[in-house]
Amino acid sequence: MIDKSEINSSGSFALISICVLLFLSGFSALIYEVVWVRSLGLVVGNSTQATSCVLAVFLGGLSLGALIGGKLAERKNFPHLLAYGLLEISIGIAAILVTAGLNAASLWFLKTVDLFPSGSAYLVIARLLLATIFILVPTIFMGATLPILTRYFSGIHQRAAHFLTLLYGLNTLGAVLGSLAATFGTLPYLGVSGTTYFAAAVNGTVGLVACLVFANTKGGQPQGNTTAAKPEEARPAQGNIGINRQAIYCTAALTGFTALAYEVLYIRFIRFYTDSSTYSFALMVSSFLFGLAVGSWINNNFLAKVNERADGAVQQMRFLGLIQFAVAAASAIGFLCLPGILVFKAFFMMHDIQGLLFQVISAFTYMILPATLIGISFPAIGGIAASQTNEVGNAVGRVYAANTLGCIFGSALTGLVLLPLMGSQITFELIIALSVCTGFVCLLSAKQKKVKYKLFVAPALVLVLFLAMVPQNYLENSYAVLMSGKIERCEDDAGAKVLLFEKNGVRRLIVNGTFYSSTVVTAQRYMRVIGQLPVLLHANPKNVLSVCFGIGTTSGSIVKHPDVERLDIVELSPTVIKFGQYFKPTNGDVLSNPKQSVHIEDGRNYLLRKENKYDVISFEAPPPCDAGVVSLYSKEFYELCKSRLNAGGLICQWMPMETESAPLWKMMIKTMMVVFPYVTVWNPDSGEAIAIASMEPIKFDINKVQAKLDQSPQVQASLAEVGLGNAYALASTFLIGGEPMTKYFADTPVITDDHPYLEFYLPFSGKSLCAKDLDSVGSKPSDILSNKQYDLELLDKNVQAIKYMRSAAQALSIENKPDKAHSYLEKALALLPDNKFFQWAVAHPKQH
Repeated sequence: MIDKSEINSSGSFALISICVLLFLSGFSALIYEVVWVRSLGLVVGNSTQATSCVLAVFLGGLSLGALIGGKLAERKNFPHLLAYGLLEISIGIAAILVTAGLNAASLWFLKTVDLFPSGSAYLVIARLLLATIFILVPTIFMGATLPILTRYFSGIHQRAAHFLTLLYGLNTLGAVLGSLAATFGTLPYLGVSGTTYFAAAVNGTVGLVACLVFANTKGGQPQGNTTAAKPEEARPAQGNIGINRQAIYCTAALTGFTALAYEVLYIRFIRFYTDSSTYSFALMVSSFLFGLAVGSWINNNFLAKVNERADGAVQQMRFLGLIQFAVAAASAIGFLCLPGILVFKAFFMMHDIQGLLFQVISAFTYMILPATLIGISFPAIGGIAASQTNEVGNAVGRVYAANTLGCIFGSALTGLVLLPLMGSQITFELIIALSVCTGFVCLLSAKQKKVKYKLFVAPALVLVLFLAMVPQNYLENSYAVLMSGKIERCEDDAGAKVLLFEKNGVRRLIVNGTFYSSTVVTAQRYMRVIGQLPVLLHANPKNVLSVCFGIGTTSGSIVKHPDVERLDIVELSPTVIKFGQYFKPTNGDVLSNPKQSVHIEDGRNYLLRKENKYDVISFEAPPPCDAGVVSLYSKEFYELCKSRLNAGGLICQWMPMETESAPLWKMMIKTMMVVFPYVTVWNPDSGEAIAIASMEPIKFDINKVQAKLDQSPQVQASLAEVGLGNAYALASTFLIGGEPMTKYFADTPVITDDHPYLEFYLPFSGKSLCAKDLDSVGSKPSDILSNKQYDLELLDKNVQAIKYMRSAAQALSIENKPDKAHSYLEKALALLPDNKFFQWAVAHPKQH
C-alpha cells in the first residue's frame, strides 16, 4: 500500500482531492458512453455494426488521448493539475455541444448515406465519420487525464505504479457507479438530455476543483521527485532489470483484446439465460467493471512487495503471465457453470424487484472472478512500463493506448467477425486459447537465465482438457434439457444468438434468450391479424412495409393479398431471416414470394434513410422493454412513420398487454395518439393488443371486408385457421377507440427519444391490464362500423364469444382458476361451434 509518510502535506492534500475527482471523472465518462451510444444509435442505427462504429471511435479517442496526454505530461514545468482541470471542463462543454448538435447532424448523415447501398463499406465509413466528428474530441480529452495525473503523482512518490493502480481502480469504480446511476436514476427521471447536462455539471465541478487544488499547491507542481529525466536519460527506475518494450506493448494490446472479447461473450451468454433488458445489460457491464477495479487494487498489494527488488519488473511480468492462465481457467469454469442460472431462475418471479435481484446475482456471480483477474492486467503492465523509465506519463500513455487499441479490435472482431463465422462456443474457446498464449508471452519475455518450463504445462493441459471435454452447443443443449424441449437449430450472428426450439410439437424462435414467436395457435392468431387487418381496412394497399420478421407469419399473411404488389421486409438479424425456412407451414414460404424484398438493418434507420412511401406499415417488434426497442415506440418514430405514409395510409403496431404494466401499456398507446388523430385498438387474443392508426378516420365496413375475404380464398382460409375467417369475427376483436379512448388516456405521459420510459420501466412497474379491464371504458365494436347494414345477431354472438375469451384469460392469469377459465371457453364454443380457435382453446386450456 502507499506509505503516506512519504508524501508531504501539500502532496497529501492533492492526492486525496484528485482521487475523489478521478472517481467522479470515471462516473461521468460511463454516463457519456451510455448516452452517446443511445443518441447516435437513433441516427446511425442500432445494428451491431453501427454500435461497433460508435464504440470504436469512443475507445479510439481514449487511445489517442492517452498518447497525447503522455507526451504532454513529460514537458518541463508542465502544469499537470491545471491541465487536468481544463480537460474536465472541456469534456463537459463538448458533451453539451454533442447533445445540441446531433439533430442537425442527422440531416447531414441521412443525405450522405442515402447515396450508398445498405450494408456497404461506404455506410460504415459514413457511420464512423459521424461518430468521429461528434465524440472524438471529448474522448481524446478523457484519454489524456490518466497519464497526466499518473505523471503528476510520480513527483510525489517514486513508486509511480502505486498511483497508476490507485487512480485506475478509482476511475473504474466511478465508471461502475456511472453505469448504474444512468440506468437506474438519471435516464428514467431526467431523460437523455438531462442526464447529459448532469454529467457535464459533474465534469465542470471536477475541473474547477482541480484548478483550485492547482492554485493551492504552489502552482500545482508536486514537491519531491519532480525532476523528469530527459528522453535520452530514460532508464529502468530503481535498478530494475528491464523488460523489452515491444513485449510490454504487445502484452497490453493482447490483454485489452481478450478483456473486451470476454466481456462481449459473457454478456451474450448471460443474456441468453436472463433477459435482454437495459437493466440486465447495465448490471453485467457494472459487474465486469467492478471486477476490473478490484483487480487493480489486488495488484497494488503485489506491487508493494516486488517493486523494490532489482528484478521487480521480471517478477511482475511472471505474475502477469500466471494471471492470464488464471483468467483462462476461471472463464472455462464459469462457462461450464452457466446453465446453473436457469436452475436458479426458478426461485424468482421474473419481474419487478425479484427479477432485478436475480439479474444482479447472475451477473455478479459469473463475471466477478474473471473480471477481477483481468483487472489485474492493465495496472500490472503500466507498472512494468513505469519501472522502465523516468518518463512515467509517456510510458503509461503508450500502455493505455496499446491496451485500448486491443479493446477496439477485441470488441469489433469478436462481435462482427468471429461470432458470425464460428459461433459463440468456438469463439470462446479461441479467446481462452489466446489468454493462455498471452501468458506464455509474458513468461518468455521475463528475462531469466533459466526458463521454468513446468509453468507452461498446467495451463496447456487445462486448455486441452477444456477443448476436448466440452461438447459443441453445450449451453444450448443444457438449456433444452432444463426446459424439457429440443434444440433443432442454433446459430450466432453479430447481434444475436438464435435458436429453433421445439416442445410438445410447438416450434419457437428464441433470440438472445427471449421467446419471439411460435407456431402455437394463440400466437398465430394475433400475428395473422397484424398482417391481414390493416390490409383489409385499406382501400388499395399496393406497397407495404413489415418491420421485424420473427417467424414470418405477419409477412406471409400480407403477401397473400392480391392487391399487395410489393412488400419490404426489414429485419436486424440475418439469422432470423435464415430461420424463416423452418417455419414455411406457418409463413407460407414468404421468402420465396416474388413480391417481397428483404433488408437487413435497423427498422427505424431504414425509414430514416429511405424516402419510400407506403400504404401500410406493420410492426411486430421484439418485447417493448428489451434494450433499444423503445426507439420503435417513441413519438419521434411515429412522426417518421407518418412522413412515410401515402394518403389514407395505416400503421399497425403490436402492443402486448400481458407482459407490460398498465402504466407502460397506456404510454405506448398515448404516444401513438399524440401523432395520429385516429387510433383504434384491437384484441385478437387475450394477452395481445394491436393498435392501428391513421391520419384519416378508420372505419370497418363489414360488407366490404367480407367481399375482400370472399375474393381471396387464400386469405380467408388463413384467418379461418385461427377462428377469424369472416368479417364479423374480425370486427368482434375491436377493443377501444374514439372519444372513450381519448378520455381514458388523457393524463398518460408520452414516450419520446429524450424520455424513453418504456426501456427504463422499473419506476412504472406493476399490475398488467387485462382486455376485460377495458370493457367498462365504453367502446364497442359497433362504434367502428361504417355500414349499418349487417347481421346484428351474428355480430353479437362473436362479440360475446370474445368477451368469454377475455374472462377466461382473467380467470387463468389473475385468479389462477383453470376450471373457471375452461368453462368460459366452453361457453364461447357453444356460441360459435364451428370456430376453429375456440375448438382448439377448449381442447388445450393450458396453452391458451
